[in-house]
Amino acid sequence: MSHIDLENKTDALHMDDVAPALAATTTGPDVDKRQPVLDSAFAHLGFFPSARLFWRIVLIATGVFMGAMFDGFSVTIPGSISANSSFVQRFGTVIAADGTKALNAQYVGAWGGIQSGGQIIGMVTGGFTSDMFGRKFNMLVLSLLLAIAIVLELTAQNWIYFLMGRLLAGWATGLVQSGLTSYVAEISPTALRTGLLTIYSVWFGVGQFAAAIALQIVETHNLNWRSAFYSEIVFLGLFLPVAIFAPESPWYYANKGDHEGAKRALMRLNGRVAGYDVEHEYAVLESSVSHALALKQSASATSWLTVFKGVNGRRTWISFLPLATQQFLGIPLVFGNLAYFFSIAGIADPFLPSVASNAILIGGLIVAAFTVDKFGRRFLLLTGESINLICVLFMGVIGTLARQNGGELSSTSSNAIVALACIWVAAYSMSAGPLGWAYVADTATPVLRAKTTSFAAALTCCFGLIFNYTTPIMLSPQQANWGIEIGYFFAGLSALGLVLIYFTVPETRRLSFAELDELFEAKVSARKFKSTHAQLRRAEQAAGYV
Repeated sequence: MSHIDLENKTDALHMDDVAPALAATTTGPDVDKRQPVLDSAFAHLGFFPSARLFWRIVLIATGVFMGAMFDGFSVTIPGSISANSSFVQRFGTVIAADGTKALNAQYVGAWGGIQSGGQIIGMVTGGFTSDMFGRKFNMLVLSLLLAIAIVLELTAQNWIYFLMGRLLAGWATGLVQSGLTSYVAEISPTALRTGLLTIYSVWFGVGQFAAAIALQIVETHNLNWRSAFYSEIVFLGLFLPVAIFAPESPWYYANKGDHEGAKRALMRLNGRVAGYDVEHEYAVLESSVSHALALKQSASATSWLTVFKGVNGRRTWISFLPLATQQFLGIPLVFGNLAYFFSIAGIADPFLPSVASNAILIGGLIVAAFTVDKFGRRFLLLTGESINLICVLFMGVIGTLARQNGGELSSTSSNAIVALACIWVAAYSMSAGPLGWAYVADTATPVLRAKTTSFAAALTCCFGLIFNYTTPIMLSPQQANWGIEIGYFFAGLSALGLVLIYFTVPETRRLSFAELDELFEAKVSARKFKSTHAQLRRAEQAAGYV
């Protein structure tokens, strides 16, 4: 798609409310310096034709995202292992009158909280190292951190050693979350970008499922708690070869001005695609980078300050919000502390519902990979999060009824809690789960993507740090003793997140990075992105630009 002269086409667009903003993007002293924004020769292809043609990128993205399995496992294990009897015997410090041990709720909260702190470290440092040394450098560093974390966790003799393992695991997952999504967004054709980014959530779900299965096996066969953590060695073994042999992102080289390096990376990724013209495709990439650099320079800002100013500030907010609302919806409860939550709710075997919910998660994520391109991100995000809100609200109602009946849950109420948790997971798996990371990875302008992704994910982890520490305390009878009524808390946060998403998060389905630049520069309302883009395309076609 050529960069259209919007100033000369306002009559054709018939958008009185949008035209002034669009015209403003083509006025001023720098207009003549702007380069045409080209389109890839494969931009017209849909998801499945692109997947068949660019199968190598699909395989690389699938392999790279294996790192997300450790992320999913690492998020799930601290809260779930807390219900394991051998783990309680090793790390329990609260002694009841009959001599039985229990975990200190503050220690449980600390394990989750320090993991989120480690994630913040990984995300903030990852933005710098990714821009300085490349996306692959971060992959290798996170592999080293994972190896050290595994050793610490498997050899921990007290809660402090386990805490240190959680810190390094969090650091590694911070690099996973900020680095892998950016890498895949950069190597993916536009038609594949959303679908491939969904793979991250699929592997994340596999990691959570592996945690639930491992803990169930350990509990059923009365094995040592360390047996559950051996899965981490498998995750590292699957990811490390990909980290070593995957090509560097061509965008990294282009941002550095290394034209030949970028072309070599493109050839490694796409050289076997029939009809692939590396010179043209690199011109498309370079055009987007040049355009983004011009915007960055016109903002009169450098480095990290740029992501907070003007249009870039808005794009950072949009990168951040859908991912942050995962915390608002109740992910610290439903995933981070699900088995713990079920045990407090009086469910006899909390691990089986955990396994069921994670199976639902994986199924929903696979469905989302094939439906998000059809229904759109914004629609699925608003619909899914509305269902999440209703689920946690009803959990709170059940908790109130139980408290009024002396704190005892009937079998019907217990089954209802499990059913609501499963419905919550199904809705989450087709909305905030995959789409949170999709918005993080591809909303930022190309030259600021690594920094924006790192900041958005790190800020989300600040919420994770707070909730992962406080959720066990809010649940625990030793502390706040909210129990199931914690659902009210997350219902209120879910409502806030829904309102913010409705007014500020746009539909970005099937938009190239260049098209996103156009709409953001024009300051188009989030609710009008889809209609404005359609009208611009019609105007271009009428003018003979496409």
